[in-house]
Amino acid sequence: MTRRPYPSCRRSALGVRRARRAAAYRLLAVARRRAQPSLGRRRHETATRIASLRAERLPWGDVAERLAIAVSTAREYHRDPDGQRARERRLRQRGSCPVCGGQTHASAPAGAPLIHCAACRRSAGGRWSADDVVASLRAFHGRHGRVPRASDFASSRARPSAAVAAARFGGFRAAVKAAGMEPVASGRPAAWSSESIVTALRADAAARGHWPRERDWRRAGEGHPSSTTVRRLFGAFRTAVAAAQDER
Repeated sequence: MTRRPYPSCRRSALGVRRARRAAAYRLLAVARRRAQPSLGRRRHETATRIASLRAERLPWGDVAERLAIAVSTAREYHRDPDGQRARERRLRQRGSCPVCGGQTHASAPAGAPLIHCAACRRSAGGRWSADDVVASLRAFHGRHGRVPRASDFASSRARPSAAVAAARFGGFRAAVKAAGMEPVASGRPAAWSSESIVTALRADAAARGHWPRERDWRRAGEGHPSSTTVRRLFGAFRTAVAAAQDER
């Protein structure tokens, strides 16, 4: 027995009901979005809660766990409750594409403006030329005032990586020379020990005027390892600082 199709009137009535239901769902979604606080308001409220928890001398890990956010986010909101510093940083990190003149944003982790805009990078198919590598190295030098290292150019789609620079010029140091700069020799020992880390902490504290924080050593630099290396040997960064303070 074959089923008889719905009459046209029933099909049209069913379509009207579905359209009304979809419109009602859209109106409900809009009402829910309007009822939610804005991003700036949520950030300010979260920063206020962070300040009150820190006033109770709770460690950053407990604060982040209570608010269900990352520790880095909690620290950022505490330093910049209204987001003004972040907006100013984004404005400083804008650049101009040399091909089309479009606006570029900052690349992580160095924070230097990208060489090309997103449209030009897509049209290039992700193939970085030797000129792109040289321009990126010079842009880094102009922004940071120092000769770039291979560690400054981590793998990224935003700009040529250290591996791409080495492939184009036969080595990262050769790429730096092609950009008109003299490569710097690494001032870091081949393997960091507990004693050398303590010495580096004291030297950095003397240069800064205060003991370095973990975020200051997030990446290895001139004369000190990264915070990851410190945690691997001491268990926690503050433990290494305490050891350097106790042995003075």
